[in-house]
Amino acid sequence: MSVGRIIDILPDFETIMQTRRATTRATARARMPARSFRRGVAGPLVDLLLPERCAACAATAGYGPWEPPGLVVQGLRPWDRPHLCVDCATRIFAQPCARILDGRGRHPDLRVWAAAATSALLTQVVGAFKYHGVRGLAWPLGRALAAAAVAAPPSAEAAPPQAARACADVLVPVPLHAARRRSRGFNQAAVLADLAGRATGLSVDNGVLARTRATAQQAKLSGSDARERNLAGAFAARPPGVPRRALVVDDLVTAGATAQAAAAALRSAGWEVAGVLTLGLALSRDGDGDDADADADDF
Repeated sequence: MSVGRIIDILPDFETIMQTRRATTRATARARMPARSFRRGVAGPLVDLLLPERCAACAATAGYGPWEPPGLVVQGLRPWDRPHLCVDCATRIFAQPCARILDGRGRHPDLRVWAAAATSALLTQVVGAFKYHGVRGLAWPLGRALAAAAVAAPPSAEAAPPQAARACADVLVPVPLHAARRRSRGFNQAAVLADLAGRATGLSVDNGVLARTRATAQQAKLSGSDARERNLAGAFAARPPGVPRRALVVDDLVTAGATAQAAAAALRSAGWEVAGVLTLGLALSRDGDGDDADADADDF
């Protein structure tokens, strides 16, 4: 082919390439994830109608750096945003911790790894996440949970510190009763487990544990014995098939009645239970004084 002929077809070739690039951009826009669409197209409208506000200090957009969003998992919506400033996240999750729950001779002792010791500020943020529809808090909370899984936090017990990630094969979120799940619209433990699992490489199995019945609210019961009786038989577990080490995931652990009941159901089904991974852990051992046990409202 002559040089002249090549020059003659170059404009046609450029036209073809421009058409292909335009088609590619259109296809990419059509496949744009909902969160990207919200940022790029609907962002200003969402910001106007649903201004982001820190769930801890109530600061609004424009105040300092904010926790970023992350992967969109089941339970999160296109308009969700983190609603937590970096300053508050740093303050709340300054130090991971661990504790061994005493089985009181009725259960094996159970190790708990936590992103932080429970505080009024953490309880406030978790409450906004669970009860007030601020689901985007799952992103900073999930990152804190993942960090707790790979840390070897100091513990008050004599047992040597060891990272939860090294002790487990699969994350098993505490399930909600069906009525509570329908009312809330999502299971906070499942969302957190999904995000933490993606960050740590641990698999997540939402079908291992199930609620078998509704129970009275833990917070309305007095004493650890009453709380344990309330939870007796409230969980059932599916056998693992092959030996696996489960790490139970919940949002807050205080006296640990819920964690112990979930762990007992898993053991009965043949699971090895490595422990519990949680956002907040009460370091006090006074179980009878617990009026805010992990998911007291979820029964």
